[in-house]
Formats: sequence, C-alpha cells, structure tokens
Amino acid sequence: MAKQRYINTEFWDDEYILSLPTAGKLLFIYLFTNARATVAGVYKTTISHITFHTGLTMIEADSWMQKFEADDKAIYRDGWLMMTNTIKHQNTKNSKIMTGIAEVLKDCPQWIQDRLCMTHQETSHLNLNSNLNLNSKNGETPVAAVAAVDNQISWIDAGIALLK
Repeated sequence: MAKQRYINTEFWDDEYILSLPTAGKLLFIYLFTNARATVAGVYKTTISHITFHTGLTMIEADSWMQKFEADDKAIYRDGWLMMTNTIKHQNTKNSKIMTGIAEVLKDCPQWIQDRLCMTHQETSHLNLNSNLNLNSKNGETPVAAVAAVDNQISWIDAGIALLK
C-alpha cells in the first residue's frame, strides 16, 4: 500500500524552517517524507541511507542531526529516528491514524515510547489515563484504538500499555 505525506504550505513560513540553510531544509523535509517515515514520525534508518537519498555527506548529515536534536526537532539514536512533533501534526481525531500510531509505537525502543509519553503529557496532546479496556473480538489481542474527546485523546485498550 502506498504511503503519502502531505506538506502544509505553511511549512515554508515556519520560523525554524526559515532559519535553516538549503541543506537543513532538505534534510528536515526528507526526515518526515521518505519511504521509511511513519505516521508516528519514528522509524529505523541509518545515516548512510539518509546520505544516499539527500546527497549530504556523513559529516553533514551527522552535524544536522545533532542540531535537530539540540533544537528538539528530531532525535537519532541506535538506528532509530524520531521526529519529535509529528504526532502533533496528525489528525488525532481520526481513530485510524491513532491506531496506526499505536501500531508503530509498539515496535519502537522504550526510549521513544518514554519520550513521546513525556512530551504529550506535558503538552496535553495525549490524555494517558490508566483505564484499560482489554476486551477483544474473536479472542485476539486488542489493538490500540483512540477516541478524541474535547480535543484530548484517550488511549483505549492496549494504547496506554504501549506508551508505558
């Protein structure tokens, strides 16, 4: 199935993006639009894969990744990349998107789950209540589903367990 990433036209007017030179803009937009990128903004990749697609050198890519981490935009660690604000820019009222995010997160390292949980608790994007509904259909393990309530997101079923 084909994945698509849409770029809001306001992207180019964002103060952070305006402050970046061409190479920084290229890498930043590549990080959330490449074929490995996910709806949660976390995925496995390598610096050499990034350099192959962007034409940046290993030193340039590594330097930009350090800047993005210092600016709290992206974190690259142990072969995993996390764009820190991707979930904030998703349609979190759509349960399919939230289920997709939960599916991605269950396969991520603990540091990513911890970071996203912490980030979204601080910014009230996620209401991580501890009420779990572990009912499932056909005896299958429940898939995390999310319901939007007054612009807050409550994790239902296994969603909270994925973020702990």
